Amino acid sequence: VIIGNTWQGDPEKIEIRGVGTAPSRGLRRGIVVDMELTTAAIREAVSAAELMSGVQIGSAHVGIAGGHIMGQTSHGIVAVSGEGHEITQSDVDRGINAAKAVAIPADREEIMSLRQRFKVDNQDGIKDPIGMSGVRLEAYVHIITGAVGAVKNLTTCVNDAGMAVESVVLEPIASAESVLNSEEKLIGVALADIGGGTTDTVVYKDGALRHTEVLSIGGDNLTHDIAQLLKMTPDDAIQLKHLKGCALVEMVDPSETIQIPTVGGLHRPQFVPREFLAEIVQCRMEETLNLIYQEIKKSGV
Repeated sequence: VIIGNTWQGDPEKIEIRGVGTAPSRGLRRGIVVDMELTTAAIREAVSAAELMSGVQIGSAHVGIAGGHIMGQTSHGIVAVSGEGHEITQSDVDRGINAAKAVAIPADREEIMSLRQRFKVDNQDGIKDPIGMSGVRLEAYVHIITGAVGAVKNLTTCVNDAGMAVESVVLEPIASAESVLNSEEKLIGVALADIGGGTTDTVVYKDGALRHTEVLSIGGDNLTHDIAQLLKMTPDDAIQLKHLKGCALVEMVDPSETIQIPTVGGLHRPQFVPREFLAEIVQCRMEETLNLIYQEIKKSGV
């Protein structure tokens, strides 16, 4: 949880006042699997952020991820109705609404939509067509949907933690707003946010969002690999991953060994080459990065 306010009245800049974290044991791969645990984790994180900031909050913008998230680009076509075929805000709104008029299954709901570009007659790649002249206006919009149940469960947990939901935002889009600048989005850039349960990927080109994907793979998979192959608890695997993990075997000293704690501490600790741990990490990260690469290719950018 992050508490902030606009910096000197500039809505594009945020001053962070407080940060709070808590283990999200009620979530699995971005989806709520235990309402009570998730609500308790939200309360704990909010309390920590409020304590740091000295501010109490009653509402929040909620980030969402998970394998149920889907993104699609849609476009709509309308005739320009303005006098002298000059495009007005009304034409733009009608074009966007036409693009958003796609059939969404009953078990899914729109989370957010972002305009990509416009096309006036045969001229493509237009960011703002208002004031231009033309007969036909096409609007391209990227629509993000999620499973109704998954979205409802998350917002219910936030409400049960004592806060109203201002909006639901796809987490990689929020990440992109934090770390990418307008120049990067213009020339083309991909951002991959590797979390615990999911890896979120977004692709920007010509200043607009072109592709979104949430992969059900993340740091938890690596933790599971380490725990299984080195016969240790998940908590010990997380600590070992953070302290001794390396994603390239060639960067590890071949003579270095690491101590592996035994479950329950009932047996003597074992020692294995650090290279073995690096092999586990490298194998899983190569798989993850390859999946990210395939998503970037899928975007067609």
